[in-house]
Amino acid sequence: MNFIIFKTHRHQYLYDRYSNAIICLNDEQAYEMKKVESGEIDGLQSQIIKNFQTNGILLEKEIEVIEHPEPPYLKHLLKNDMEQVTLQVTQNCNLRCEYCVYGGKYLNRKHCNNKMSFETAKAAIDFGISNSKETRRLSIGFYGGEPLLEFELIKKCILYVNQTVEGQDVFFTITTNGTLLSEDKMKFFCDYDVQIVISLDGMKEEHDKHRKFSNGQGSFDVIIKNVRKFKELYPDYVKRNVNFNTVISPETNVTKVEKYFNADDVLSDSYIMFNTMSEDGYQGEVEYNEMSLIKRRFEHLKMLLSLLGKVDVRSVSRIVVYGKSEIESLYRQLQFHTPIPRYMHHSGPCVPGVKRCFVSFDGKIYPCERVPELECTCIGDIYKGFDMGKVSNMLNIGKLSENECKNCWAIRLCMQCIKDIQLTEELPTKKEKLKACKQSKEDVIFNLTTIAILTELGYRLG
Repeated sequence: MNFIIFKTHRHQYLYDRYSNAIICLNDEQAYEMKKVESGEIDGLQSQIIKNFQTNGILLEKEIEVIEHPEPPYLKHLLKNDMEQVTLQVTQNCNLRCEYCVYGGKYLNRKHCNNKMSFETAKAAIDFGISNSKETRRLSIGFYGGEPLLEFELIKKCILYVNQTVEGQDVFFTITTNGTLLSEDKMKFFCDYDVQIVISLDGMKEEHDKHRKFSNGQGSFDVIIKNVRKFKELYPDYVKRNVNFNTVISPETNVTKVEKYFNADDVLSDSYIMFNTMSEDGYQGEVEYNEMSLIKRRFEHLKMLLSLLGKVDVRSVSRIVVYGKSEIESLYRQLQFHTPIPRYMHHSGPCVPGVKRCFVSFDGKIYPCERVPELECTCIGDIYKGFDMGKVSNMLNIGKLSENECKNCWAIRLCMQCIKDIQLTEELPTKKEKLKACKQSKEDVIFNLTTIAILTELGYRLG
């Protein structure tokens, strides 16, 4: 029997791992179930549990093996279903952003002069095309460092695909700091319908705190000048294909940043992705100021009220609005009440190399750009292909803590993957993996509590 008791201001609830269901408890049930949870009462002797079990809740069923459901199909997926291949065209950058994962404060990542040759890029593209035969649409992305330092290479790659690939839908993406967006580049990207993500942290005051050139000068003026010119020359293309990524650091004045994006004549109708500063592999502490946390909580509350029809979703901050789909997905998942399988794995790991495939400048393959480039995270190379053993091990990261996962109440809702584990050059150990479990469980309880509160207030997903 695996369950957890949690509460809202109105009621107490039980989350049952067996049925993947939330059950509202009356006072008598809550009192006894807490006694069972603490070990003061033997669950086998509890009449309340016996009553639940007659309704398919709190049944005893062990997980026999921690194993991801995909391994039987792993070779086929890797050979046919790749959705995205991202090329690290350079590890160099013309900026020195203080919180950049290549800025020297993150594990194993520093800016340097390494860059991808066209031969490697071509082999990586061929590898992606070859392994995506059953994919509806393949994404080829260009990443850095600052990828526009290698614009000629990017041009050659896009032209190569357009001249050689037939019968397959391929589109291109690029993530850039925007400082090198000259008019010739704008025209080329427009001609080939490239989707662009530009890094911009708000107005000048906020942006220039961290996003600086190597000489210490802020980059805002250069970027916004380029963006304005881009929109002036190709307004429809920019509206459709150019998005912005904003990093929320501990020093960010979130209220000012949001007001700026909403009021700016160029950016007000653009799609803005807000991401907090990455803490994965960061060599130091990240502590957000109280006002920033209050702002995010308030906007999260508005987002929840929009789900209830109490607030117009258009008034919800773009900082948190993405959370709406996550809540809807969890709500749907909790409606099925399916018995727990005997073979299972927590949900965090995607299939490495399928959903995303990150190719470093030298042709090595990593699961995604958010995972440090270490020996233990390298899952193959574009010449020899995937290392099936390492892919399988990464997919089945739960085996590191198999006994704990088998007995964990949160396993069906846990989203832990390898990026959440503090990594070194060696494979992570059970101890390192378990360090991430506390946060995973806290996240699950927060999400369950959110669903319970929404349901109390009348939320139903149509």
